[in-house]
Amino acid sequence: MEDQNEAIVNDDRFMRLATPFAYRHPLFVARVRMAVGVWLLILTAVLYGYGLGGWWAVLLVPAAACHFYLAYRMECAVRATGSIGIGRGSRR
Repeated sequence: MEDQNEAIVNDDRFMRLATPFAYRHPLFVARVRMAVGVWLLILTAVLYGYGLGGWWAVLLVPAAACHFYLAYRMECAVRATGSIGIGRGSRR
């Protein structure tokens, strides 16, 4: 039980770090982050396909991983707090 409470506190702390728009629309922002991560991986594959990969993978793959991680954390934070947002039209 203590681990679950600690996870809720950590997720709540994560949501406080979010921008105001991300706080109001966390699921939308998480989906956009997932799409950006996928796009960065596709871009990396295309660059390598044309033989232009080089050091781009060093930049693009960690950036994609960061977007995937932040999207995952945002969805976990929403599930832990039980709220989807506080803006107009938010569902509770």
